[in-house]
Amino acid sequence: MTSISDLMDKLSQIKEPVKAEIVRYEAMYDESFATTNPLLKQVYTRVVERKGKQLRPVMLLLAAKACGEINDTSYHSALVLELLHNTTLIHDDVVDEAQIRRGQPSINKEFGNKVAVLAGDYLLAQIFWLTNSIGNKKILKAVSELGKELSDGEILQLMHTGDPDFAVQRYVEVITKKTAVLFSTCMYAGAVSSGKADDNTCESLRSFGNDLGKVAVGIKPALPGGLRNLGGVTPGVAAHRAVGAAIPGAGGAHDAPQAVHFGFALGAGQTAFGKVAFQNDFIQRTPALL
Repeated sequence: MTSISDLMDKLSQIKEPVKAEIVRYEAMYDESFATTNPLLKQVYTRVVERKGKQLRPVMLLLAAKACGEINDTSYHSALVLELLHNTTLIHDDVVDEAQIRRGQPSINKEFGNKVAVLAGDYLLAQIFWLTNSIGNKKILKAVSELGKELSDGEILQLMHTGDPDFAVQRYVEVITKKTAVLFSTCMYAGAVSSGKADDNTCESLRSFGNDLGKVAVGIKPALPGGLRNLGGVTPGVAAHRAVGAAIPGAGGAHDAPQAVHFGFALGAGQTAFGKVAFQNDFIQRTPALL
């Protein structure tokens, strides 16, 4: 079984083709939390400190580079999508009464529910302002649709928490709306932002991201924090069963890395993006993460 240390080392390899671009993106990310409000400063300092692997913006930048070039539209799209992800995490932790986020006290635990909700709202307002910089109608439409899907997914999860009859198909719907849709939108936005990808490639990237997001859920039980229990089904079993149901051929694999290997093979072998990515040294690096 691949260790967490190995995963992090291999993630660095995947980031290598966009290493310089990530530096610029992270500077933009940190700057986006600037505020003169002393309480918000405290909250957002915590958010920035716990920004995680930044996998979604990395995937967007890789997709843009694989399809053409990384430009201002790419950077601003990556920023908006990651900030939207962070906003949903803050609000979701309030709804779920979560006490831990990325191994540290959640924002609501540290500052209280009222501050967490308002901090998330302020961040959402920042996102609205930043969308003006994207300047691409296709990406703006995708971001708008993403916002609805994320909210719908959280409500679906809330509806079925503790439900002993929670079906695998419904679980797949939840992880699609809460996780996979973010990956798919990032990949799609990256392709569109390049200005060089045709519609078929953009949609293939979106499909690749959707599969990638689903299998990513399947490895979370093996990572620090694991998954929350949903519907009376233990998280690991539910996630792996969902992978099998969501991606034909994964076979409900009990070993998460095997399922993820299949996901990457699917993306490389069955989408137009796979051909583009092989030419740009993306897919060769990506399986190394697993």
